[in-house]
Amino acid sequence: MQGVGLGATPFRAEIRALFTVAMAVFVVTVVIGILNGLDLVSFDRADLFGGNTLMTHVHAGTLGWITLSVFAACLWLFGESAGAAGSWVRPLAWLSGVGIPLYVAAFYAGVAVDLNVVYPLRAITGTVVLAAMLGFLWWCWRASRGAPMTTARFAFLGGLVTVVIGAIFGVLLQVQYATKGTLFPGGVDPIGAHVTAMAFSYLVLVGMGIAEWRLMPGATFTRWAAAQVVLLFLGGLILVVASLIGMLQLAGLNLLFEVAATVIFVARLWPAIARAAWLAAGSARHFAASAIFVPIDILILAYLLVVYVIMAEPTEGGGGPDLASIPAWLIFALDHAVFIGVLTNAIFGLFGEATHGRAAFWSWADHVIFWGVNIGLIGFVAGLATETVVLKQVFSAIMGVSILVGLLTYAVRFWGGREEATSPAWGP
Repeated sequence: MQGVGLGATPFRAEIRALFTVAMAVFVVTVVIGILNGLDLVSFDRADLFGGNTLMTHVHAGTLGWITLSVFAACLWLFGESAGAAGSWVRPLAWLSGVGIPLYVAAFYAGVAVDLNVVYPLRAITGTVVLAAMLGFLWWCWRASRGAPMTTARFAFLGGLVTVVIGAIFGVLLQVQYATKGTLFPGGVDPIGAHVTAMAFSYLVLVGMGIAEWRLMPGATFTRWAAAQVVLLFLGGLILVVASLIGMLQLAGLNLLFEVAATVIFVARLWPAIARAAWLAAGSARHFAASAIFVPIDILILAYLLVVYVIMAEPTEGGGGPDLASIPAWLIFALDHAVFIGVLTNAIFGLFGEATHGRAAFWSWADHVIFWGVNIGLIGFVAGLATETVVLKQVFSAIMGVSILVGLLTYAVRFWGGREEATSPAWGP
């Protein structure tokens, strides 16, 4: 697989700008993560969904890093068939490129500003972000009508639908906090629905989509490929509904769908994964590692659901399983498997393809980025699982510093010289 650069790709300026903003916002996530991993900053788990610093860390990663990069990838993947919808690209890029950083800043503002002021800011900026998501979903759907459907495009459309669902719950929560009203009836858990939509469906769908796009370019859109995406989408939707209404017994049905989708995914992509040159610099190994972390993430999710939800003893009074009993290390392992293992590998792979013509700059950094991120991730999770503080601290620093090296390297490659104008367009 050979990188193709940004030369002849439509909307190249917007793609490069969105990638750049994504890198800038991700610095916030990485710095907070390093400080937390070194135990210089501690997050109170009892405040898991309310801590301002933690929520800044999470939203800067999920929205600032991943979603802005996904939007840029959408422009690349669907761009050649955009047609009349192409006129909307610049307004959507501005809306998301400005709105998402402001939304992240509104979370961090809670550290120093009264929450009665912060909550309205979060509601307003969150609405802007939701509008950008709806705009990109509409744009991609319009663009997809002008070209043959592919597995990657189908997965991206499913991922965009899912992130919109998750974002609706997130924005309504911020409106509820801002107005001190009650938008959700008793017994409904919008936080659970928001988290499951964003973390366990959207991220895996777009991660699969990027792997399909780059490891199997030009592959025929088969029934098995369509089934893979549909099963994963439906499995995620089931988990969202189960979390929303408190019927966690549906987790078994979710697992059936997600495991089936993952088996199809691995069976279809394994030959391409096996061909990856792990010791050679380039994007192929990033995409292969991303694909490998998909089943790892689903296995961790399956273990969590089976042990702590499906087979868990009911709480006193006959209530559902006690989710507070889930070990912190397992939650962090699940989050980092998809955030770093699946998506950060995939995004760095996209960066490598986009800047292929400038790969000579700091060529050694390609190895530092790949091995540092992945070995750091594995060691970090091992440290959490074994409660070995030194392992957690050392490997979280390795992972974080390697990511920062990657962000600096690719920022210079994106902006440090004249781009080759003869590169072919990046196909679907």
